[in-house]
Amino acid sequence: MVLLFLDLKTSKVPAEYKLTAGRTLAESLVKYLWNGVPENRTMNVLLSIGYTNDQNVLKGAIKYLSQEKYAHLQRRIGFDVGMNAPLHEIRRMYEKMGITHHRWQGDGLMNCFRLLIPHHRLKKAIKERNRPGGYIDKVYYWTVDLPESIAEAIRLGIDGIITNKPRNAFDVVTREFSGELKIANSNDNPWKKFQRPKNGKGANDYPNKGGDEWKKSN
Repeated sequence: MVLLFLDLKTSKVPAEYKLTAGRTLAESLVKYLWNGVPENRTMNVLLSIGYTNDQNVLKGAIKYLSQEKYAHLQRRIGFDVGMNAPLHEIRRMYEKMGITHHRWQGDGLMNCFRLLIPHHRLKKAIKERNRPGGYIDKVYYWTVDLPESIAEAIRLGIDGIITNKPRNAFDVVTREFSGELKIANSNDNPWKKFQRPKNGKGANDYPNKGGDEWKKSN
């Protein structure tokens, strides 16, 4: 497994307990997921909050992992705000928190409504990812099951999808986009931007680009 995506349902947690919730989450990751695991096999974890007003959950997790004995684990966590908040609000949240890397951005809806929603926000997120200095490192799309919808999203430039039909996603990537993309494996870094191949080169000829740290060093 390349990445563990934690869809944190914390919106109903009272505001005064969100920091504690984040700290408890990080403590559990250290104790039950990362403890005793060799560095090269340590799982990457994406912490996905629903809304920007859940940001104290992320703050609590970051504060716990900022302890010197856990500092090496900071490279294993990433961040996401998943419930379609305005992108400028998400940008401001990251700026306020000092988070400069490891930022995923999702766009989507339940698959039964997905075809009714235009791609405006998704395209805007992809544009922000591609912009020098943009706050997004990876863009994913949810929830997409139909092969034609998966292919359409890939053409727009997404980095990943959430799907109930992983076989459909696998088939589309390995057949229709075999010369451009590949299925991520344990050798890939989920925090680095992927540069699509040019000049006829294959996906394996282009390493991911970016850093391992989620926060700029002083």
